Amino acid sequence: MYGAGVGPTSGTCDSCAALGEDLVAVYRVFVLDGSSDTPVTTARLADVESWCRACRTRYPHDVAGTSPTPD
Repeated sequence: MYGAGVGPTSGTCDSCAALGEDLVAVYRVFVLDGSSDTPVTTARLADVESWCRACRTRYPHDVAGTSPTPD
């Protein structure tokens, strides 16, 4: 794993396993579906992962070293 805001520029994406040269250190964010009496919320994992550009455009995440996604 990598420290906040630090990550490789090339290697393998931790999300899709594609080889890439544009990897960024991110926190995976899950969107938790609300019910009729509970609002939609998010949950940010504590582990830092390296994601490629395609995964960063498709899936919710926070870039390492930034504030968490607001609920």
